[in-house]
Amino acid sequence: MSAALDVGSEIGQYRIEDLLGQGGMGVVFRARHVTLDRIVAVKVLGPWLQGNRRAKERFLRESRLAAELEHPNIVTVYDAGEDQGYVYIALRLVDGVELHDELERGPLEPGRAMGVLDQIASALDAAHAAGLVHRDVKPGNILLEGDRAFLTDFGLTRRPEADEDLTRAGEFMGTLDWAAPEQIEPGALGPPTDVYALGCVLFTTLTGRLPYPGDSPAAAVQAHLMRPRRRSLSSRRSSR
Repeated sequence: MSAALDVGSEIGQYRIEDLLGQGGMGVVFRARHVTLDRIVAVKVLGPWLQGNRRAKERFLRESRLAAELEHPNIVTVYDAGEDQGYVYIALRLVDGVELHDELERGPLEPGRAMGVLDQIASALDAAHAAGLVHRDVKPGNILLEGDRAFLTDFGLTRRPEADEDLTRAGEFMGTLDWAAPEQIEPGALGPPTDVYALGCVLFTTLTGRLPYPGDSPAAAVQAHLMRPRRRSLSSRRSSR
């Protein structure tokens, strides 16, 4: 691998202009396509994972699976590749904030919350219709640009029938605060896995609190598996 990517560095057809953020899997930059003069977000697999074959395969799989989906509320993938030892994905740059950051200021007004969640539910419907399960629906993977909401980060997405060996047997994949029971205790994953997570996100978006707060990961696991559903997560249709 060459020197670290800094402002002015080029990767593939993209010139780095600014650092946007960093997560567990990679680093995200604002970049410009050098021939099309188009501003994009370039997500680069973190240097700490470049030697990890499984992480690299999972990262590239994100680009393939997300590119299968065309939906106004799913972040568009433009390009993917490897250059100078870096694995990267080029995506539509969403000029906004994560729902996670918005909730740091408090819960959303109910009308806005439902508008956001309705758009994400529509994006998940499209993914499920294509036979995909996102597996990591959470406020950090929902981007807000004005009144528009986008679902992003398909790094853990899989087909329910897939037998790809990209996760070890018994390895938890996802984010515990929003994880469905079948992700914690191995079970059949499917669209309900994402619906459960979306319900947890809705609860937090309306209340500003986690659905099952715990003092430790073990307490959160027990809550998802054993405690009754929070009232705000339950359907009210049965009472009508």
